[in-house]
Amino acid sequence: MRISGGVLALIVALAGSACAPGDPAEPRGDARGAAALPDATAPAPAAPGGGADGTASGPPSGAPRPTGSAPAGAADGPFSVAAAPVAAEQRRRLTARLDRYLRGRPGRTSVAVYDRVTGMRYQYRERTPYRLGDVAELDILLVLLLRAQGRPRGLTPAERDLATKMIRLGDDRAAERLYAALGGRVGVARTLRRFGLDRTLPGPGLRWKETRSVVADQLRVLDLLTAPGGPLNDRNRAFAAALLAVDAPGRHGGIGAATMARDRVALRNGRLRHRDRWTVTSAGRIVSPSRDTLIAVLSDRHPRHATGRATVERVATLVMDEVRRD
Repeated sequence: MRISGGVLALIVALAGSACAPGDPAEPRGDARGAAALPDATAPAPAAPGGGADGTASGPPSGAPRPTGSAPAGAADGPFSVAAAPVAAEQRRRLTARLDRYLRGRPGRTSVAVYDRVTGMRYQYRERTPYRLGDVAELDILLVLLLRAQGRPRGLTPAERDLATKMIRLGDDRAAERLYAALGGRVGVARTLRRFGLDRTLPGPGLRWKETRSVVADQLRVLDLLTAPGGPLNDRNRAFAAALLAVDAPGRHGGIGAATMARDRVALRNGRLRHRDRWTVTSAGRIVSPSRDTLIAVLSDRHPRHATGRATVERVATLVMDEVRRD
């Protein structure tokens, strides 16, 4: 992904404020619209253990949760579709549509979604673990910000630079250096598990793209990166938003293909070839005038990258169509 020197300079300037100790500042974004992404009003719960047919299940006991008040009409229980009489029908309808589409597609696909405005929550084939590819950068970024926030000095200039290169430029070497500095598999897993992400297994050695996870865990990562009242302060949350914001999201593919003209989007897409098959992944946040949606789509065993990308984009579109109907 190429960005202008002005935008990159603004991200680095924003990161500079993120590292300063003291009272939180008002969030700022970059020219791509990150500043316009509103704060969430309710955190998404961690949700390991959902059903393969789009059924619900709850978070692990004792996992830390962001604080915050749920909007009126939000679901009472974790990962029920919505606190409304149509919830069961909505779940059946969406599950049937996904089943029908995926029946004729190669590979495996899972999806989880949470809308902070309506309280709609849904997951499909949640128990299936996948390699994350570049989406694992979200986990690395979260752990980096959590660790830095525990230090009086915050992020170092080197960490800010590596994080910017990792997300905005897709620099695998920068991601590798951060992953190593965070302690690799053992260090990253230790931090993730503090926040209930116990179904994510970071990759061995420096192979961070080999991180395995489930869609509910990646939805939880998105929530921890973006929810006010969560573990990140305003500065670090704004820094993450600036890094992940994209313009022309449809051009980026993945969940970006499910967006509409007025949507503001933060996302990370991934792909990874394993032997002769492709893993294709996408996760992010879509904010419209009436919705604030977190969505993660993971898939693998595709014969070609283009096949996997088309599947991920269609699944994201089917899910977002249902979100907008709610």
